[in-house]
Amino acid sequence: MVKSIIMITLDCARPDHLGCYGYHGVDTPGINKIAREGLIFQQAIAQAPNTWVSHASIFTGCNPYRHGVRSPYTRLSSKVKTIAELLKDSGFSTAGFPAHTLLGTALGFNRGFDLYDLKKEDFMFTSDSKGHYFYRSWNDMWKRAQKWLLQQNKPNFLWLHYMGIHGTKSDELNVPKEFLKRYSPLGQYYDAKISWADKECISSVYSFLKDKSLLNDSIIVLFSDHGEIIAGGSKENKLGYVYHNKELIDNVMKISLIMRYDKFLPQNYRVENQIRSIDIFPTILDLVKIPIPKYIDGRSLLPVIKKKESIEHTKFAYMENIPLKWIGIRTSDWKLILTDNLKRKSFLTQNNKNSINLAAQSAINHIKQNKNKLNQLIYPIIKSIYSIIKFFYHLINISRSRKLPDKKEKHLKIDPIKIEKGIIENAKVFALYNLKIDPDEKNDVSKTNPEIVTHLKNELTKMIEENLIKPENLNKHEQEEVTEKLEGLGYL
Repeated sequence: MVKSIIMITLDCARPDHLGCYGYHGVDTPGINKIAREGLIFQQAIAQAPNTWVSHASIFTGCNPYRHGVRSPYTRLSSKVKTIAELLKDSGFSTAGFPAHTLLGTALGFNRGFDLYDLKKEDFMFTSDSKGHYFYRSWNDMWKRAQKWLLQQNKPNFLWLHYMGIHGTKSDELNVPKEFLKRYSPLGQYYDAKISWADKECISSVYSFLKDKSLLNDSIIVLFSDHGEIIAGGSKENKLGYVYHNKELIDNVMKISLIMRYDKFLPQNYRVENQIRSIDIFPTILDLVKIPIPKYIDGRSLLPVIKKKESIEHTKFAYMENIPLKWIGIRTSDWKLILTDNLKRKSFLTQNNKNSINLAAQSAINHIKQNKNKLNQLIYPIIKSIYSIIKFFYHLINISRSRKLPDKKEKHLKIDPIKIEKGIIENAKVFALYNLKIDPDEKNDVSKTNPEIVTHLKNELTKMIEENLIKPENLNKHEQEEVTEKLEGLGYL
Protein backbone atom coordinates (compact mmCIF):
# COMPACT_ATOMS: atom_id res chain seq x y z
CA MET A 1 0.00 0.00 0.00
CA VAL A 2 1.22 3.49 -0.85
CA LYS A 3 2.00 5.53 2.26
CA SER A 4 3.29 8.68 0.56
CA ILE A 5 3.10 10.37 -2.82
CA ILE A 6 5.93 12.86 -3.10
CA MET A 7 6.11 15.23 -6.05
CA ILE A 8 9.17 17.45 -6.39
CA THR A 9 9.44 20.32 -8.85
CA LEU A 10 12.95 21.22 -9.96
CA ASP A 11 12.07 24.57 -11.48
CA CYS A 12 13.85 25.24 -14.83
CA ALA A 13 15.77 21.92 -14.90
CA ARG A 14 16.43 20.87 -18.49
CA PRO A 15 16.61 17.09 -18.98
CA ASP A 16 19.65 17.39 -21.25
CA HIS A 17 21.58 18.88 -18.31
CA LEU A 18 21.01 15.89 -15.99
CA GLY A 19 23.38 12.94 -15.72
CA CYS A 20 20.63 10.31 -16.00
CA TYR A 21 19.68 11.74 -19.39
CA GLY A 22 23.25 11.30 -20.62
CA TYR A 23 24.79 14.67 -19.79
CA HIS A 24 28.38 14.47 -18.49
CA GLY A 25 28.86 18.10 -17.51
CA VAL A 26 27.13 17.91 -14.14
CA ASP A 27 27.26 15.79 -10.99
CA THR A 28 23.77 14.53 -10.07
CA PRO A 29 24.18 11.30 -8.06
CA GLY A 30 20.89 11.69 -6.18
CA ILE A 31 18.79 12.16 -9.30
CA ASN A 32 20.71 9.36 -11.03
CA LYS A 33 19.98 6.98 -8.15
CA ILE A 34 16.23 7.66 -8.29
CA ALA A 35 16.35 7.21 -12.07
CA ARG A 36 18.16 3.86 -11.77
CA GLU A 37 15.58 2.68 -9.27
CA GLY A 38 12.68 3.93 -11.37
CA LEU A 39 11.92 5.09 -14.86
CA ILE A 40 12.84 8.06 -17.03
CA PHE A 41 10.64 9.70 -19.62
CA GLN A 42 12.93 10.74 -22.45
CA GLN A 43 10.45 12.92 -24.27
CA ALA A 44 8.13 14.61 -21.75
CA ILE A 45 6.59 17.83 -23.03
CA ALA A 46 5.30 20.75 -20.94
CA GLN A 47 2.12 22.53 -21.92
CA ALA A 48 3.55 26.02 -21.34
CA PRO A 49 7.00 27.63 -20.95
CA ASN A 50 6.21 29.26 -17.61
CA THR A 51 5.69 28.14 -14.03
CA TRP A 52 2.04 29.10 -13.45
CA VAL A 53 0.43 27.62 -16.59
CA SER A 54 2.66 24.55 -16.54
CA HIS A 55 1.94 23.72 -12.89
CA ALA A 56 -1.78 24.25 -13.48
CA SER A 57 -1.61 21.60 -16.22
CA ILE A 58 0.39 19.22 -14.04
CA PHE A 59 -1.92 19.64 -11.05
CA THR A 60 -5.16 19.20 -13.05
CA GLY A 61 -4.19 16.88 -15.92
CA CYS A 62 -5.79 19.41 -18.24
CA ASN A 63 -4.55 21.54 -21.09
CA PRO A 64 -4.65 25.29 -20.41
CA TYR A 65 -7.76 25.95 -22.50
CA ARG A 66 -9.63 23.66 -20.06
CA HIS A 67 -8.09 24.50 -16.65
CA GLY A 68 -8.28 28.26 -17.28
CA VAL A 69 -4.83 29.53 -16.24
CA ARG A 70 -3.73 31.30 -19.41
CA SER A 71 -1.65 34.06 -17.82
CA PRO A 72 -0.57 34.97 -14.27
CA TYR A 73 -3.78 37.00 -13.98
CA THR A 74 -6.28 34.15 -14.48
CA ARG A 75 -7.16 31.48 -11.92
CA LEU A 76 -7.80 27.74 -11.98
CA SER A 77 -11.29 26.98 -13.23
CA SER A 78 -13.82 25.88 -10.63
CA LYS A 79 -14.92 23.20 -13.14
CA VAL A 80 -11.77 21.12 -12.67
CA LYS A 81 -10.26 19.44 -9.62
CA THR A 82 -6.61 19.45 -8.62
CA ILE A 83 -4.65 16.34 -7.73
CA ALA A 84 -4.60 17.52 -4.10
CA GLU A 85 -8.41 17.80 -4.07
CA LEU A 86 -8.93 14.33 -5.50
CA LEU A 87 -6.40 12.72 -3.17
CA LYS A 88 -7.87 14.51 -0.17
CA ASP A 89 -11.36 13.32 -1.16
CA SER A 90 -9.91 9.79 -1.22
CA GLY A 91 -8.57 9.98 2.34
CA PHE A 92 -5.04 11.37 1.85
CA SER A 93 -3.48 14.06 4.01
CA THR A 94 -2.12 16.79 1.72
CA ALA A 95 0.62 19.39 2.06
CA GLY A 96 2.21 21.77 -0.43
CA PHE A 97 5.41 23.79 -0.09
CA PRO A 98 5.71 26.24 -3.01
CA ALA A 99 9.09 27.93 -3.27
CA HIS A 100 7.70 31.19 -4.56
CA THR A 101 4.47 32.96 -3.75
CA LEU A 102 3.14 33.23 -7.31
CA LEU A 103 1.92 29.63 -6.96
CA GLY A 104 -0.35 30.81 -4.19
CA THR A 105 -3.95 31.37 -3.26
CA ALA A 106 -4.78 34.05 -5.86
CA LEU A 107 -4.53 31.60 -8.76
CA GLY A 108 -6.03 28.72 -6.75
CA PHE A 109 -2.96 26.51 -6.40
CA ASN A 110 -3.73 25.94 -2.71
CA ARG A 111 -6.95 24.07 -3.49
CA GLY A 112 -7.10 20.67 -1.83
CA PHE A 113 -4.10 21.10 0.46
CA ASP A 114 -4.61 20.65 4.21
CA LEU A 115 -1.39 22.58 4.66
CA TYR A 116 -0.21 25.08 2.05
CA ASP A 117 2.96 26.51 3.50
CA LEU A 118 3.61 30.13 2.46
CA LYS A 119 5.31 31.72 5.46
CA LYS A 120 6.23 35.27 4.54
CA GLU A 121 9.28 35.37 6.78
CA ASP A 122 10.90 32.57 4.76
CA PHE A 123 11.03 34.50 1.54
CA MET A 124 14.08 36.34 0.30
CA PHE A 125 14.00 39.71 -1.44
CA THR A 126 15.62 40.68 -4.71
CA SER A 127 17.99 43.63 -4.73
CA ASP A 128 16.19 45.38 -7.60
CA SER A 129 12.64 45.04 -6.26
CA LYS A 130 12.83 45.62 -2.53
CA GLY A 131 9.88 44.20 -0.66
CA HIS A 132 8.80 41.85 -3.44
CA TYR A 133 8.88 38.15 -2.73
CA PHE A 134 11.15 35.98 -4.84
CA TYR A 135 12.04 32.57 -3.48
CA ARG A 136 12.86 31.03 -0.15
CA SER A 137 15.47 28.83 1.40
CA TRP A 138 15.03 25.15 0.64
CA ASN A 139 16.33 24.09 4.05
CA ASP A 140 13.71 25.97 6.09
CA MET A 141 10.92 24.64 3.91
CA TRP A 142 12.26 21.09 3.94
CA LYS A 143 12.57 21.02 7.73
CA ARG A 144 8.86 21.76 8.10
CA ALA A 145 8.00 19.24 5.39
CA GLN A 146 9.93 16.51 7.22
CA LYS A 147 8.09 17.31 10.44
CA TRP A 148 4.75 17.14 8.63
CA LEU A 149 5.58 13.79 7.03
CA LEU A 150 6.53 12.19 10.33
CA GLN A 151 3.26 13.33 11.91
CA GLN A 152 1.08 11.55 9.35
CA ASN A 153 -0.71 8.35 10.32
CA LYS A 154 -2.55 7.83 7.01
CA PRO A 155 -1.66 7.98 3.31
CA ASN A 156 -0.34 11.39 2.39
CA PHE A 157 0.53 13.60 -0.56
CA LEU A 158 3.43 16.05 -0.39
CA TRP A 159 4.47 18.54 -3.06
CA LEU A 160 7.85 20.26 -2.78
CA HIS A 161 9.02 23.07 -5.05
CA TYR A 162 12.73 23.85 -5.51
CA MET A 163 13.57 27.25 -7.03
CA GLY A 164 17.36 27.33 -6.73
CA ILE A 165 17.95 26.62 -10.44
CA HIS A 166 15.79 29.57 -11.55
CA GLY A 167 17.56 32.66 -12.86
CA THR A 168 18.30 35.41 -10.34
CA LYS A 169 20.78 38.17 -9.71
CA SER A 170 24.34 36.88 -9.91
CA ASP A 171 25.13 38.20 -6.43
CA GLU A 172 22.19 36.22 -5.00
CA LEU A 173 23.23 32.76 -6.15
CA ASN A 174 22.58 30.39 -3.30
CA VAL A 175 25.35 28.01 -4.37
CA PRO A 176 28.52 27.19 -2.39
CA LYS A 177 31.74 28.57 -3.85
CA GLU A 178 33.25 25.12 -4.31
CA PHE A 179 30.42 24.32 -6.75
CA LEU A 180 30.93 27.57 -8.62
CA LYS A 181 34.62 26.77 -9.01
CA ARG A 182 33.88 23.34 -10.50
CA TYR A 183 31.48 24.53 -13.20
CA SER A 184 31.35 27.01 -16.05
CA PRO A 185 29.66 30.35 -15.34
CA LEU A 186 27.65 29.92 -18.56
CA GLY A 187 23.94 30.49 -18.07
CA GLN A 188 24.49 31.97 -14.62
CA TYR A 189 26.29 28.82 -13.42
CA TYR A 190 23.40 26.68 -14.66
CA ASP A 191 25.19 23.35 -14.20
CA ALA A 192 26.51 24.38 -10.79
CA LYS A 193 22.96 25.17 -9.65
CA ILE A 194 21.70 21.80 -10.88
CA SER A 195 24.53 19.95 -9.12
CA TRP A 196 23.83 21.87 -5.91
CA ALA A 197 20.08 21.15 -6.24
CA ASP A 198 20.89 17.46 -6.44
CA LYS A 199 22.89 17.57 -3.20
CA GLU A 200 20.78 20.07 -1.26
CA CYS A 201 17.33 18.90 -2.33
CA ILE A 202 17.06 15.51 -4.06
CA SER A 203 19.76 13.60 -2.15
CA SER A 204 18.42 15.03 1.10
CA VAL A 205 14.87 13.87 0.38
CA TYR A 206 16.06 10.41 -0.70
CA SER A 207 18.21 9.94 2.42
CA PHE A 208 15.40 11.06 4.72
CA LEU A 209 12.89 8.65 3.19
CA LYS A 210 15.37 5.79 3.35
CA ASP A 211 16.41 6.52 6.95
CA LYS A 212 12.78 6.67 8.07
CA SER A 213 11.87 3.46 6.19
CA LEU A 214 9.45 5.38 3.97
CA LEU A 215 11.24 4.98 0.65
CA ASN A 216 9.77 1.73 -0.67
CA ASP A 217 6.22 2.69 0.28
CA SER A 218 6.46 6.05 -1.49
CA ILE A 219 5.73 7.11 -5.03
CA ILE A 220 8.35 9.69 -5.98
CA VAL A 221 7.73 11.93 -8.98
CA LEU A 222 10.63 14.22 -9.86
CA PHE A 223 9.89 16.72 -12.62
CA SER A 224 10.58 20.18 -13.98
CA ASP A 225 7.85 22.61 -15.01
CA HIS A 226 9.82 23.80 -18.04
CA GLY A 227 13.38 24.01 -19.29
CA GLU A 228 15.62 26.99 -19.95
CA ILE A 229 17.28 28.80 -22.83
CA ILE A 230 20.96 29.28 -22.07
CA ALA A 231 22.65 31.95 -24.17
CA GLY A 232 26.39 32.33 -24.62
CA GLY A 233 28.42 34.75 -22.56
CA SER A 234 30.39 37.74 -23.79
CA LYS A 235 33.23 39.95 -22.65
CA GLU A 236 30.73 42.21 -20.91
CA ASN A 237 28.60 39.40 -19.48
CA LYS A 238 30.60 36.25 -18.83
CA LEU A 239 27.57 34.51 -17.31
CA GLY A 240 25.49 34.87 -20.45
CA TYR A 241 21.77 34.89 -19.72
CA VAL A 242 18.85 32.52 -19.21
CA TYR A 243 15.14 32.81 -20.02
CA HIS A 244 12.14 30.61 -20.69
CA ASN A 245 8.81 32.45 -20.81
CA LYS A 246 8.89 33.07 -24.55
CA GLU A 247 9.03 30.70 -27.53
CA LEU A 248 7.80 27.12 -27.68
CA ILE A 249 11.19 25.59 -28.50
CA ASP A 250 12.25 22.20 -27.14
CA ASN A 251 14.98 23.60 -24.88
CA VAL A 252 12.10 25.07 -22.89
CA MET A 253 9.23 22.69 -23.62
CA LYS A 254 11.05 19.41 -22.89
CA ILE A 255 10.96 18.65 -19.18
CA SER A 256 12.69 16.25 -16.82
CA LEU A 257 10.36 13.51 -15.57
CA ILE A 258 11.41 10.59 -13.38
CA MET A 259 9.14 8.26 -11.39
CA ARG A 260 10.04 5.73 -8.70
CA TYR A 261 7.78 3.26 -6.93
CA ASP A 262 9.64 0.16 -5.85
CA LYS A 263 6.57 -2.05 -5.49
CA PHE A 264 5.12 -1.50 -8.93
CA LEU A 265 7.13 0.53 -11.44
CA PRO A 266 10.07 -1.04 -13.32
CA GLN A 267 13.62 -0.08 -12.47
CA ASN A 268 16.22 1.42 -14.77
CA TYR A 269 13.61 1.78 -17.48
CA ARG A 270 13.23 4.44 -20.18
CA VAL A 271 10.11 5.52 -22.03
CA GLU A 272 11.28 6.83 -25.38
CA ASN A 273 7.95 7.95 -26.80
CA GLN A 274 6.48 11.41 -26.36
CA ILE A 275 4.27 11.96 -23.32
CA ARG A 276 2.87 15.16 -21.79
CA SER A 277 3.08 16.81 -18.38
CA ILE A 278 -0.71 16.42 -18.15
CA ASP A 279 -0.17 12.64 -18.01
CA ILE A 280 1.49 12.83 -14.57
CA PHE A 281 -1.82 13.44 -12.76
CA PRO A 282 -3.77 10.41 -14.11
CA THR A 283 -0.74 8.14 -13.79
CA ILE A 284 -0.52 8.85 -10.06
CA LEU A 285 -4.26 8.28 -9.65
CA ASP A 286 -3.95 4.98 -11.53
CA LEU A 287 -1.10 3.86 -9.28
CA VAL A 288 -3.23 4.35 -6.15
CA LYS A 289 -6.39 3.01 -7.84
CA ILE A 290 -8.41 6.24 -7.70
CA PRO A 291 -10.87 6.74 -10.60
CA ILE A 292 -9.53 9.18 -13.20
CA PRO A 293 -11.94 12.02 -14.09
CA LYS A 294 -13.25 11.60 -17.64
CA TYR A 295 -12.93 15.30 -18.46
CA ILE A 296 -9.15 15.51 -18.11
CA ASP A 297 -6.91 15.62 -21.16
CA GLY A 298 -4.08 13.54 -19.69
CA ARG A 299 -3.92 9.75 -19.76
CA SER A 300 -2.39 7.20 -17.41
CA LEU A 301 1.02 6.07 -18.57
CA LEU A 302 0.81 2.67 -16.88
CA PRO A 303 -0.43 0.86 -20.01
CA VAL A 304 2.45 2.42 -21.93
CA ILE A 305 4.94 1.41 -19.24
CA LYS A 306 3.59 -2.16 -19.27
CA LYS A 307 3.81 -2.15 -23.09
CA LYS A 308 0.25 -3.42 -23.32
CA GLU A 309 -0.95 -0.40 -25.28
CA SER A 310 0.46 1.84 -27.95
CA ILE A 311 1.47 5.44 -27.29
CA GLU A 312 -1.33 6.73 -29.54
CA HIS A 313 -3.23 8.44 -26.73
CA THR A 314 -0.28 10.72 -25.90
CA LYS A 315 0.63 11.32 -29.55
CA PHE A 316 -0.31 15.01 -29.61
CA ALA A 317 1.11 17.50 -27.10
CA TYR A 318 -0.54 20.91 -26.89
CA MET A 319 1.63 23.96 -26.09
CA GLU A 320 0.90 27.64 -25.56
CA ASN A 321 2.12 31.04 -24.43
CA ILE A 322 -1.07 33.03 -24.89
CA PRO A 323 0.15 36.46 -23.66
CA LEU A 324 2.83 36.34 -26.36
CA LYS A 325 0.36 34.82 -28.84
CA TRP A 326 1.97 31.44 -29.50
CA ILE A 327 0.15 28.12 -29.70
CA GLY A 328 1.53 24.83 -30.93
CA ILE A 329 1.15 21.10 -31.28
CA ARG A 330 3.93 18.52 -31.16
CA THR A 331 4.37 14.86 -32.03
CA SER A 332 7.52 12.79 -31.74
CA ASP A 333 8.37 13.74 -35.32
CA TRP A 334 6.83 17.15 -35.96
CA LYS A 335 6.14 20.47 -34.29
CA LEU A 336 3.72 23.08 -35.66
CA ILE A 337 3.73 26.57 -34.16
CA LEU A 338 1.05 29.16 -34.96
CA THR A 339 1.02 32.86 -34.12
CA ASP A 340 -1.22 35.86 -34.72
CA ASN A 341 1.48 37.94 -36.36
CA LEU A 342 3.79 36.72 -39.08
CA LYS A 343 5.90 39.85 -38.64
CA ARG A 344 7.43 37.95 -35.73
CA LYS A 345 9.14 35.83 -38.32
CA SER A 346 11.07 38.82 -39.67
CA PHE A 347 12.71 39.44 -36.32
CA LEU A 348 15.53 37.37 -34.92
CA THR A 349 15.06 35.94 -31.47
CA GLN A 350 17.17 37.45 -28.70
CA ASN A 351 19.18 34.25 -28.60
CA ASN A 352 19.96 34.39 -32.32
CA LYS A 353 20.78 38.09 -32.20
CA ASN A 354 23.10 37.49 -29.31
CA SER A 355 24.81 34.65 -31.19
CA ILE A 356 25.29 36.84 -34.26
CA ASN A 357 26.72 39.65 -32.17
CA LEU A 358 29.10 37.22 -30.44
CA ALA A 359 30.16 35.76 -33.78
CA ALA A 360 30.83 39.22 -35.17
CA GLN A 361 32.80 40.17 -32.07
CA SER A 362 34.80 36.95 -32.34
CA ALA A 363 35.55 37.68 -35.98
CA ILE A 364 36.80 41.20 -35.29
CA ASN A 365 38.93 39.91 -32.41
CA HIS A 366 40.48 37.37 -34.76
CA ILE A 367 41.16 40.13 -37.24
CA LYS A 368 42.75 42.27 -34.54
CA GLN A 369 45.03 39.41 -33.52
CA ASN A 370 46.14 38.95 -37.10
CA LYS A 371 46.11 42.53 -38.28
CA ASN A 372 49.87 42.48 -38.92
CA LYS A 373 49.24 39.79 -41.51
CA LEU A 374 46.56 41.83 -43.22
CA ASN A 375 47.04 44.57 -45.72
CA GLN A 376 47.24 47.90 -43.85
CA LEU A 377 44.46 49.22 -46.05
CA ILE A 378 42.09 46.27 -45.62
CA TYR A 379 42.14 46.18 -41.81
CA PRO A 380 40.74 49.73 -41.24
CA ILE A 381 38.01 49.07 -43.81
CA ILE A 382 36.91 45.83 -42.12
CA LYS A 383 36.98 47.48 -38.71
CA SER A 384 34.89 50.40 -39.97
CA ILE A 385 32.29 48.09 -41.52
CA TYR A 386 31.97 46.19 -38.22
CA SER A 387 31.54 49.46 -36.28
CA ILE A 388 28.78 50.60 -38.65
CA ILE A 389 26.94 47.26 -38.37
CA LYS A 390 27.18 47.33 -34.58
CA PHE A 391 25.88 50.93 -34.50
CA PHE A 392 22.79 50.10 -36.59
CA TYR A 393 22.23 46.92 -34.56
CA HIS A 394 22.14 49.11 -31.45
CA LEU A 395 19.69 51.58 -33.05
CA ILE A 396 17.34 48.74 -34.06
CA ASN A 397 17.32 47.38 -30.50
CA ILE A 398 16.52 50.82 -29.08
CA SER A 399 13.75 51.36 -31.62
CA ARG A 400 12.19 47.96 -30.90
CA SER A 401 12.39 48.38 -27.12
CA ARG A 402 10.46 51.67 -27.34
CA LYS A 403 7.64 49.90 -29.17
CA LEU A 404 7.30 47.07 -26.67
CA PRO A 405 4.11 47.27 -24.60
CA ASP A 406 4.15 47.27 -20.83
CA LYS A 407 4.44 43.62 -19.79
CA LYS A 408 1.85 43.96 -17.05
CA GLU A 409 -0.70 45.47 -19.42
CA LYS A 410 0.05 42.80 -22.01
CA HIS A 411 -0.79 40.07 -19.50
CA LEU A 412 -3.79 41.86 -17.97
CA LYS A 413 -5.58 42.85 -21.16
CA ILE A 414 -5.37 39.59 -23.06
CA ASP A 415 -8.50 37.76 -24.17
CA PRO A 416 -7.30 34.13 -24.46
CA ILE A 417 -10.37 32.93 -26.36
CA LYS A 418 -10.17 35.75 -28.88
CA ILE A 419 -6.42 35.25 -29.34
CA GLU A 420 -6.64 31.50 -29.75
CA LYS A 421 -9.60 31.55 -32.13
CA GLY A 422 -7.96 34.32 -34.14
CA ILE A 423 -4.77 32.31 -34.58
CA ILE A 424 -6.67 29.19 -35.61
CA GLU A 425 -9.11 30.91 -37.96
CA ASN A 426 -6.42 32.93 -39.72
CA ALA A 427 -4.14 29.90 -40.00
CA LYS A 428 -1.00 31.94 -39.52
CA VAL A 429 1.79 29.37 -39.46
CA PHE A 430 4.97 30.51 -37.75
CA ALA A 431 6.87 27.32 -38.50
CA LEU A 432 6.72 23.58 -38.99
CA TYR A 433 9.77 21.66 -37.79
CA ASN A 434 10.79 18.11 -38.68
CA LEU A 435 12.19 17.10 -35.31
CA LYS A 436 13.74 13.86 -36.56
CA ILE A 437 16.16 15.59 -38.93
CA ASP A 438 16.11 19.07 -37.38
CA PRO A 439 16.03 18.67 -33.57
CA ASP A 440 17.41 22.20 -33.07
CA GLU A 441 14.39 23.66 -34.90
CA LYS A 442 16.37 25.74 -37.36
CA ASN A 443 14.46 25.13 -40.61
CA ASP A 444 10.81 25.90 -41.27
CA VAL A 445 9.48 23.23 -43.64
CA SER A 446 5.81 24.25 -43.66
CA LYS A 447 5.79 25.19 -47.36
CA THR A 448 7.16 21.84 -48.46
CA ASN A 449 4.88 19.81 -46.16
CA PRO A 450 1.39 21.35 -46.49
CA GLU A 451 -0.33 18.04 -45.72
CA ILE A 452 1.44 17.83 -42.32
CA VAL A 453 0.48 21.44 -41.56
CA THR A 454 -3.15 20.73 -42.39
CA HIS A 455 -3.22 17.52 -40.32
CA LEU A 456 -1.65 19.09 -37.22
CA LYS A 457 -3.73 22.24 -37.51
CA ASN A 458 -6.91 20.14 -37.68
CA GLU A 459 -5.89 18.24 -34.54
CA LEU A 460 -5.11 21.50 -32.76
CA THR A 461 -8.43 23.02 -33.84
CA LYS A 462 -10.31 19.96 -32.61
CA MET A 463 -8.65 20.17 -29.18
CA ILE A 464 -9.43 23.83 -28.68
CA GLU A 465 -12.94 24.12 -30.14
CA GLU A 466 -14.28 21.22 -28.11
CA ASN A 467 -12.89 22.30 -24.74
CA LEU A 468 -12.30 26.07 -24.65
CA ILE A 469 -13.60 27.72 -21.47
CA LYS A 470 -13.78 31.36 -20.43
CA PRO A 471 -10.97 32.15 -17.94
CA GLU A 472 -11.79 33.44 -14.45
CA ASN A 473 -9.96 36.74 -13.95
CA LEU A 474 -8.45 37.90 -10.68
CA ASN A 475 -9.93 40.84 -8.80
CA LYS A 476 -8.06 44.14 -8.53
CA HIS A 477 -6.41 43.32 -5.20
CA GLU A 478 -5.29 39.93 -6.48
CA GLN A 479 -3.94 41.51 -9.66
CA GLU A 480 -1.82 43.92 -7.62
CA GLU A 481 -0.55 41.04 -5.48
CA VAL A 482 0.42 39.00 -8.55
CA THR A 483 2.12 42.01 -10.16
CA GLU A 484 4.28 42.41 -7.06
CA LYS A 485 5.30 38.77 -7.22
CA LEU A 486 6.04 38.90 -10.94
CA GLU A 487 8.30 41.89 -10.36
CA GLY A 488 10.08 40.02 -7.60
CA LEU A 489 10.64 37.10 -9.97
CA GLY A 490 12.00 39.37 -12.68
CA TYR A 491 9.12 38.77 -15.15
CA LEU A 492 7.97 42.40 -15.12
